[in-house]
Amino acid sequence: MRQSRTPRAALRAIFTICLWAVLFSSCIGVKADITLKADGSGRISLEYRVSRLLGDLGQLDGNQGQPTIPTGRADFERSLDRLPGLKLASYSTKQDETDTITRADIDFARVEDLLPFLDAAGEGVSLSRAGGKTSLRLTLSSGAKNIEPELLSLVESVSQGYKVAISLSGPRETSLALFDHGGKPLRGSGGIEWVQAGKKTSLAIPVSQLLALKEGLALEFSW
Repeated sequence: MRQSRTPRAALRAIFTICLWAVLFSSCIGVKADITLKADGSGRISLEYRVSRLLGDLGQLDGNQGQPTIPTGRADFERSLDRLPGLKLASYSTKQDETDTITRADIDFARVEDLLPFLDAAGEGVSLSRAGGKTSLRLTLSSGAKNIEPELLSLVESVSQGYKVAISLSGPRETSLALFDHGGKPLRGSGGIEWVQAGKKTSLAIPVSQLLALKEGLALEFSW
């Protein structure tokens, strides 16, 4: 029987772009839009694309133990039932010629309630407040120092069209800073689309580019 993962575990896998997905010649892409209200509540609108080839992989003999990405509403509801402060507002899924596309809107009562959903282990996400400013830091990649060039070339060839895209809209002007996995500030990198426009800040990066960053990538949204 095919096993499914809870959305919070799956979302962490998506944001870190697990290499096993690439090695099986399949790709995933994710778009996450976070909207915050003045009282700290808000909504995360999530869309992720899973290659239908990747979905079929879990049904093959001998692959039942491989990680899979949830595509069922019941998975979201069960997970959110265990996370106080989160509520599934809407859910839909469809397929096109290449991907299964899942969309979900999740409301949260406080920004803090969103953290365990973004990263159940708490290792790649943090929230801090100082001087009247709130900052949300999210690690997308820990780096590709040990990935062979041949593998990176394969990643680029099989992941065309897939991106990781994240935006944050705040109650006031927002900003975005980039860091490597060790905390060193970055000014940018090839392939990154980075837009700061008043109350909304967004970043998008192709999956292949994210995996190729040797020092990793972390985002820090501030408002």
